[in-house]
Amino acid sequence: MSNWIVLVINTVIGFLLTPVILSHIGKDGYGLWALVSSVVCYYGLLRMGVGSAIMRYVSLNDGRRDATAVNGTFSTAMWIYIAVAIVLIILSFAISKPLAGYFDQGEDFRVLLVYLGIASALNCPSAVLEATLRSRERFVAANIVMTVITIIRGLGLSAVLFAGYKLPAMAGVILVTSGIELFVMWWIFRIHCRDIHFGVTDVSVAHVKSLLSFGIMAAVLSGAIMLRFQYDRIIIGKILSLEILGIYSVMATLLVNFRNIMRATSRVLNPRFSFLDGRGDVRSSTELFLRSSKMSAVLSSGICLLFMLAGPGFIQLWVGRGFESGYPVLMILSVAYMIGQSQTASSALLAGFGKQTILAILTFAEAAISILLSIFFAKRYGLVGIAWGAAIPMLVFQGAVMPLYICRYIGISFVSYYWQCLAGPWILTLSVLGVVNIFGSPVQVAGWFELIAMCIVVGFAYGLLSYQLLLDKYEKVLVVSRAAMMVKKA
Repeated sequence: MSNWIVLVINTVIGFLLTPVILSHIGKDGYGLWALVSSVVCYYGLLRMGVGSAIMRYVSLNDGRRDATAVNGTFSTAMWIYIAVAIVLIILSFAISKPLAGYFDQGEDFRVLLVYLGIASALNCPSAVLEATLRSRERFVAANIVMTVITIIRGLGLSAVLFAGYKLPAMAGVILVTSGIELFVMWWIFRIHCRDIHFGVTDVSVAHVKSLLSFGIMAAVLSGAIMLRFQYDRIIIGKILSLEILGIYSVMATLLVNFRNIMRATSRVLNPRFSFLDGRGDVRSSTELFLRSSKMSAVLSSGICLLFMLAGPGFIQLWVGRGFESGYPVLMILSVAYMIGQSQTASSALLAGFGKQTILAILTFAEAAISILLSIFFAKRYGLVGIAWGAAIPMLVFQGAVMPLYICRYIGISFVSYYWQCLAGPWILTLSVLGVVNIFGSPVQVAGWFELIAMCIVVGFAYGLLSYQLLLDKYEKVLVVSRAAMMVKKA
């Protein structure tokens, strides 16, 4: 429940902020903000995947009831990330000027990179604390912190923009709120994880090896994911223009929220798969995987349906006219994301079982092909070429390669898995699209009331059809009970 509350708050704040930012700094400024943010995202490679290793080993050792190993894992990870934070601060100052020259940008680029780089450094120890809380399944506590910080950050960004300040002040807000996040996260951690201690004596070579051996592949995976979802902005910023990047970033905001919704569902799966692995419970792991896969496919297909039908109309009402060139990008990538995000349970199972290597290899291969295709297509077809460069590898790897591997790994039939978990939601989505288009495309809407009404009708129809046609008896009972529980908690 708390994951969804955080997601809703983050989404609402993001949607409220975007038109404010665009109205104050324009498409070029928004493009520059997106470009620097994408560069800073690659700082995550220096974290060497230790955050993912914490999720793995704290959950695993809790399952084994080994308190000494839990303390050693936490302390070792924290010291590693403190060292990484120092490196990131030095790196930010060192590369800011050369990168500004590479992208033909001025002082704003350099200042943004330094400020956001320091903020990224502060996020390193925060990440250790958050990962440990989540590995203990303290999702509510971690989510409360993230929600409070998001609200403060949104208010701060709005304040500096309405006060007449521009990009450097926005970066300053990110820096200050990152410091606040670290302080609050430590305070919450001490409340909920009193048995875990931070110190030098708990650090050991064995823990360093275990964290890095798992983390190296997690880092490669993290790098591949960054390449897969961040390279497009860098290519657009270098080959096309900041204005086009600003347009693309608006479309990307919707797609980022698509991913965030799916990630919110899978966050609870990673530690659960690790826990079941620690107990050696293969049967429960397989059952959890199959049901989670179907739910992921149902959810991702529903989001795709809404994006296809309401996306262009929403963008026009949200940020105004002038973004029409990005509509085809949203259509192409919505379908690709429907296929790709249906595999969130597969990624969670492999990560939870410590099978980072194959996951990293597949993701990196997809990212590498995406980069090559995007560069090739961008020079010939512009923004739409970027979209096709990302979509084609995603369809191939997530639609075929990943399902083939995961079925072989857990020992189930590929055809049975595809038909039981994936094909139904995809076919239903295409069918609803076909029926709607018979009566005319609803891309143009008169106002927010019409748009919201259409989304409610389509969403209700899709949800009802999914419930009746796609779920078995047990899943129907599970959905109803979970929905009732969420309503009760709300």
